[in-house]
Amino acid sequence: AHPQQPLPVSDSYGTNAKSSTLTAGWESVLNTIFPNPSDETDAIAPDLGLSQELLTQVIKNDYSKFINGTARPRGGEKSLTRILCAVQQILGIEYCPVLPDIATMMLAYMPESYVYATLREMIGDTSNFLPVCLKDHYAWCKTYYFFVKRMFPQAYKVMMLCGAMTVEGLDPIFKRFFRTLLKPDDVLHFLD
Repeated sequence: AHPQQPLPVSDSYGTNAKSSTLTAGWESVLNTIFPNPSDETDAIAPDLGLSQELLTQVIKNDYSKFINGTARPRGGEKSLTRILCAVQQILGIEYCPVLPDIATMMLAYMPESYVYATLREMIGDTSNFLPVCLKDHYAWCKTYYFFVKRMFPQAYKVMMLCGAMTVEGLDPIFKRFFRTLLKPDDVLHFLD
């Protein structure tokens, strides 16, 4: 775009422009969702298919002791609430129980504007990165069941013995995106 500038300068200019675009877009989303300051103060995070009890656990407990003892970002609970409200109100997502955990992981490393843009792209992609309806959620459970049965027969047998290889057994595991079974670092690797 700028042949007269050295490549590192041109790259940093493009990166700064993209960052500014994401920030401006996020501010526009926030102004749409919360036109009055009191709206944001009084906002309650939508559960998106989790119970309010599980969502509270994500916000109050899990978020505070995430990845290698990383401290919760200042205002983290409000950040997560803003992200979840935006996904529900702007993107129209009513069901996506893995989203609070995924957003929590992302907020530990990215600003809100990047998290929202990433989730928007993941939801809008035809690759079904996230289950956005109950049917997709159960399809994820069944796919995992068949994958483990075929690729890891020993693990399949153990999981069958404890009842984890049924749709009912896999449902809570997938609702929390493996956070109930794996360490946070392992969940990050799984997400990658």
